[in-house]
Amino acid sequence: MEKHIVEIIIETKLADEEGLVLIHVEGQAQRLLDYNKKMFKYFARLYEKYQRKILPIVVYSHDAKLDEVDNFKIEFSFLKVLEFNFLMLQLRKIPWRQYIRSNNQVAAALIGMMNYTEIEKISVRIEFARMMTNMQLDPARSALLTAFIETYVKLTEEEEILYRDRLKQELTQQEVEKLIEITTSYHENGREQGKLEGKLEGKAEVAKKC
Repeated sequence: MEKHIVEIIIETKLADEEGLVLIHVEGQAQRLLDYNKKMFKYFARLYEKYQRKILPIVVYSHDAKLDEVDNFKIEFSFLKVLEFNFLMLQLRKIPWRQYIRSNNQVAAALIGMMNYTEIEKISVRIEFARMMTNMQLDPARSALLTAFIETYVKLTEEEEILYRDRLKQELTQQEVEKLIEITTSYHENGREQGKLEGKLEGKAEVAKKC
């Protein structure tokens, strides 16, 4: 059986629809052929399991700016057997500045995967930091979003210095203090996780020698 990962399934209620639906978001980092067919297979498996209305959304984060297909069809000349459609979001086609004032968790998570130039990297991180300070998030969500931005918008040592200098200039003192609180918590959790993994690896090595 083909293995696959469903990255996010959210059970929610749409404003204009009665009842609950499952929203399937598939993050695809590399351009793949026949991805529309794979989306249909994911959808069919989820429907078989949940027997609920499913709104499928695919989030493309690859660098290619070519138009992607948003449907899958099976048809004969005399009969259309199947037409499967899904919503599609191609992040590299979206100007990142459109979302910096939204204070939306999803926008904050994806802003680092949108369309920006190399010289805008620091500005992306600055605006992400501002968004983080204006959202009331628990530590777990803050850590998740911080991990996203640090993964997709990596800074060199020189850029890190410029980034910190600009933070002090462009953010208020209150925003800077809030950001320090968020990033300190994130990196402390990372260190604790690293210590735990190190201990587990050490125990595993000892067990092998016994």
